[in-house]
Amino acid sequence: MTNVRTMVIGLLAAGAVASGVHSGLALRSEHREEKGRADAVAAASAEVTGLISVSQKTTAAEISRLKAGATASFASELEEQSVALRRALQAQKVTSTGSVASAGVVAWQPAKARVLVAAVGKVANKQSDRSTPRAYRLRVDLRHVEGRWLVSDMEFVA
Repeated sequence: MTNVRTMVIGLLAAGAVASGVHSGLALRSEHREEKGRADAVAAASAEVTGLISVSQKTTAAEISRLKAGATASFASELEEQSVALRRALQAQKVTSTGSVASAGVVAWQPAKARVLVAAVGKVANKQSDRSTPRAYRLRVDLRHVEGRWLVSDMEFVA
C-alpha cells in the first residue's frame, strides 16, 4: 500500500512539474511573439515616418537610413527611385513632415509580418504658402533578417 501511495504521489508530482514546464514554455513563446510583433510595428513605423518626412533638403544620408531599414530588394527599389524623388522634391520645393498615428500587425509569422500604418502629415510646396494636412494609410510587409525587422514591401492603400 505504501508503494502505491508513493507511486501515486510521484506521478502527481511529475504531472505538476510537466504542467509547469509546459506553461512556462507557452508563456515564453507568447512573450517572444509579443516582442516580435512590437518590434515589427516599430520598424514599420520608423520606415513610414522616414518616407513621409522628406523635403527639398532630403539628403543622401536620409535616403541611406531608409535603405538601412529595408531588405536588399526593397533597398534597391528605394535607390532606383531616390534620384527622381529628390529632383521632384527640389523642383516643387516640397517640405513634408509626418508621424504615425497608429499601427498594428494584421498578419504574423516568426520570420515575416504585415503591418498596417495610419500616418498624418503636413505638406508644403511652391504652389502653396501654407502646409496642407495629409492622411496616409500604408501596408508594410517585413521580413525578420539576422535579428532585425526589415521592410520588404510598402504600398499606399485606401
